Amino acid sequence: MIPDNVLHARIEEFLIKYPPFSLMRAENLRLILDRIRVRYVDKGDVIYRQGDTTHEYFYMIRRGAVRLERSEGATNILLDIYDEGDVFGIRPVIADQPYLSTSIAHEETILFLISAEDMRKVMQNNSKVAYFLASSFASGAHGKVQSQEGEGMVLISSEGVFREKELYEVQTIQHVRHPVTCDPDTTVEEAAQTMTREEVRSIVVTDEKNHPLGIMTDSDLRKFVGAGNFDPRKLVKDVMHQPVISLPRGTSYADTQIVMIQHGINQIVITEDGTENTPVVGVFSESEMLAYQGNSPGMIIEQMKKKDRPESLRKIRDRADFLLEKYLSQDVSARFISDVMTAINDALYVKAIQIAKEEIRKEKGVNQPALFCWVAIGSHGRREQIVRTDQDHAIIFDNVSPEKYEEVKRYFLDVAERVVRIMEICGFSRCPASMMADNPNWCMSLDEWKNQFSKWIMSPNNESILHSNIFMDYRAVYGEVEMTKDLTAHIMKMVHENRIFLTYLAKYAASTPPPLSFFRNFILEKDGAHKDQFDIKQRGMLPLVDAARVLVLDQKVEQMNNTIQRFRKLAEVEVKNAEMYQDAEVAYEILMKLRAQNGIRNSNSGRFISPDDLNKMQRLLLRNSFKPIEELQEVLRVRFQLNFF
Repeated sequence: MIPDNVLHARIEEFLIKYPPFSLMRAENLRLILDRIRVRYVDKGDVIYRQGDTTHEYFYMIRRGAVRLERSEGATNILLDIYDEGDVFGIRPVIADQPYLSTSIAHEETILFLISAEDMRKVMQNNSKVAYFLASSFASGAHGKVQSQEGEGMVLISSEGVFREKELYEVQTIQHVRHPVTCDPDTTVEEAAQTMTREEVRSIVVTDEKNHPLGIMTDSDLRKFVGAGNFDPRKLVKDVMHQPVISLPRGTSYADTQIVMIQHGINQIVITEDGTENTPVVGVFSESEMLAYQGNSPGMIIEQMKKKDRPESLRKIRDRADFLLEKYLSQDVSARFISDVMTAINDALYVKAIQIAKEEIRKEKGVNQPALFCWVAIGSHGRREQIVRTDQDHAIIFDNVSPEKYEEVKRYFLDVAERVVRIMEICGFSRCPASMMADNPNWCMSLDEWKNQFSKWIMSPNNESILHSNIFMDYRAVYGEVEMTKDLTAHIMKMVHENRIFLTYLAKYAASTPPPLSFFRNFILEKDGAHKDQFDIKQRGMLPLVDAARVLVLDQKVEQMNNTIQRFRKLAEVEVKNAEMYQDAEVAYEILMKLRAQNGIRNSNSGRFISPDDLNKMQRLLLRNSFKPIEELQEVLRVRFQLNFF
């Protein structure tokens, strides 16, 4: 058996290789090592679940790997995979809130369990550690935080690397409450009456120059009453907290949160220069901090779950556009942005479906008559709907007896009609082509969907290819995911028994002409409402989407419908064309971001761009993104012998 001192020395030797332990002083490490625990977990073991109450410790991986997943509707989203030296599950150190994701051992793993209470003690006297963990918390449920010598903090998401200052540090506190003040000789009773009248949770005690002397909060009043020694005639100078913890104007949210954690307070006084020697200009509280964090994806989704009125959902969904605008301004990767916006949109659909079902139950006394799956199609199905565009979705319901069929279909069409109305209120327009679940053609039983795809695949023509391109990019959002798996297996079998179908898909994908004229000018719309504008969706994005789809089908890749993921997979399986696929991935990201920027700027879908609105760099990026389209279309012509078809 290894003596404790030797074991501790070995653990310490490992810990100090990685932050935050590499940032600790010797006494900090001793505190951590005194109560550190070691746990072995088998592959597949759940360490904590989404929604669980936080544990008393957080985790560091000594050996092995842990994956982080988040459940959104019927879908489990892989957020990240952690390996040796990574810290995760830090939520109990920073906030007493349930876990926002599930952690599962990806392989046999040895974990160190570090006391959250001990880490909070370290944070109170070690600002570097506090800053590191606050930054990690700010990066989200899937963020890793690593340190690079001389380059400060780096937040590494599942898809991109961002300087910590870009996402958190430089964002200064914006909403500072006007201070409610009193002089030191005010009685506690008078101060409490002032707080009640002004509807505030604290009062700042100031001198004649409005410099802060102390602060009294509502929690102080509750403690006085609870302790049985409350004397309303006492003077506030005898009960106030002093000295005042203060910060200057322009302090960042990150630094403010760190100070709150270090001092265990929920109210901070803002003065001109951050000292008690200048006048008070405001008070910043924990509620303002929570309001700021409410614009994070997780908080937006959580608040959606609590609303039952479409108008309230619209207000929350509007906040996601502010989040999108921030991401775009900070040049966050398109893949990361689309993941975030997809999670938000999925949560909105889930809530809309729940509202619709409950309305039917209350109005008609009818409960859901059969299992079903709500599926997203088109760009939402591909997880690429960044800005609010039109709705594209369908319903698959369970095979039922002929006697029940009409009743069951009528119920789900009713659900769909209500969901469509709710989504319209939330800013998602109806599909002009009615590719929506309230269309009886796209609300069918599982067997009907199999028959429909069989017809499209076995008898390809222009209409069936158009429908296939839209409906093949489906993804479960709510309900029975197994239905989509069953349907996918059927589709893949039919596709590879009828290769001519792939040739038709390839012909369609190669049919869009290059988006540039002979003189390398953008091909613009010649007439109509969008005359002299460039259709970035039809001429730039869809050729890449369609090419990626047919090429992964040709490679027999299943259950992968995101365009960027498809190009990555193609680069992996077709090494000789890897560079072309990598260029196509970059091009698609550029087009996604340009469309999103245009949509945010003009408060629309962003599909039609006026070239005059683009700066020189954007024009160059747009032109360069068209090169992979020509290369991909040439690959399709050769591989499927389209010149002879």
